Amino acid sequence: MQKRSRVLVLLLFVAVLLVPTGRVLAGSRVGLWHMEDPDEMVDSSGEGNDGETTDIESVAGIDGRGYRFNGRTSVVEVASAGSLNPGGDDVEFTVHMRFDQVPGTDFDVIRKGLGDTEGGEYKMQVAPTRDGTAARANCTFHGSSGNGKVSGDQDVADGTWHSVRCVKTKNAIEIVVDGEHTMQRVQIGKISNDEPLTIGAKSFPDDQFRGDMDEASVRIG
Repeated sequence: MQKRSRVLVLLLFVAVLLVPTGRVLAGSRVGLWHMEDPDEMVDSSGEGNDGETTDIESVAGIDGRGYRFNGRTSVVEVASAGSLNPGGDDVEFTVHMRFDQVPGTDFDVIRKGLGDTEGGEYKMQVAPTRDGTAARANCTFHGSSGNGKVSGDQDVADGTWHSVRCVKTKNAIEIVVDGEHTMQRVQIGKISNDEPLTIGAKSFPDDQFRGDMDEASVRIG
């Protein structure tokens, strides 16, 4: 009987490890962008991480106004800042997005750094499925200890608003799409680079997002 109890406790412990947390980090918001003004992406977090917009159109968002990206020249760039580097701390970033056409290649949604950037990177993308019939959101992290990528299961190219959140903790990464969680156990380590944070494209014109976004944020700690 005692042996059986120990087995049950062990199974419960393993189950806890395998279940995605879905929790919102308790750290501080270092970027909070309501995307009300298409001429300047104002940061409401108090950190002063305002964004410079290029070819952004104002549309109805999930709360007030949002941004429309044309898939060619639209981008928002937030200057590099230490407050946007998580280092070894936990980090999460969230964007609400809406588009109705499956991309022919990856869409960059939000990112800081590139794959070969010294100091690592974190990013959210949307990628087409192999058969080109759907699009999935994914999160990628490159750090001092390792790399990881995790993708959601939902098709987000359906013309409705979707909430997508990427999370990195000490021992795992996670994507949360409309409340549904997918997690991968991996140690990423530290991420800290001198690159700007971009929304809707890479740091140079490539992988441009075509569609609408609203209510983006970054939280660290």
